[in-house]
Amino acid sequence: MKKCRVDLENVAEEIIYNILVNIPARTLYDLRPVCKLWYNLMEYPEFYC
Repeated sequence: MKKCRVDLENVAEEIIYNILVNIPARTLYDLRPVCKLWYNLMEYPEFYC
């Protein structure tokens, strides 16, 4: 049987990204300093498309 390996760090990042894209822009701006991961996710150009 073939084993699947899941990188939980990437899964968590994708989940957080999907949550953040549904938050109003002004609130996101205020949330940027909350954690380094959130800040980095919001720096992706795709985030604002």
